[in-house]
Amino acid sequence: MTKPKKTAARVRTKTCLEDLLEELPWPSELDVNGVYGRLQDDHDGTNQGRLFVMFSPDGDSWVSTDAHRGPALRFRGPLGGGNSQRTRNALVILALAIKLDEDEEQERLRIKSGLP
Repeated sequence: MTKPKKTAARVRTKTCLEDLLEELPWPSELDVNGVYGRLQDDHDGTNQGRLFVMFSPDGDSWVSTDAHRGPALRFRGPLGGGNSQRTRNALVILALAIKLDEDEEQERLRIKSGLP
């Protein structure tokens, strides 16, 4: 398999993503104390396999699954001595994606059920 050539667009995308991971403003769509969860696509009716991203007022982010044993994994914010700021910012982006997917699914279910 050959390695894809770097194009200007590809380099620009990488730079934008890296910039976003370096300094991410808090999305207004997310609640500072929010818990965002999403059920995996291949649960086969079991409703198992849910991913959770949570936040605390001090800026820490937490990630867990419904199958995880033990405390959620914590990635501290910059004020708490966090060593993984880009990972924490990626979790903020993931939480927003989860929220948008959940909102879209709720709207789809509402329309399907015939509710206004």
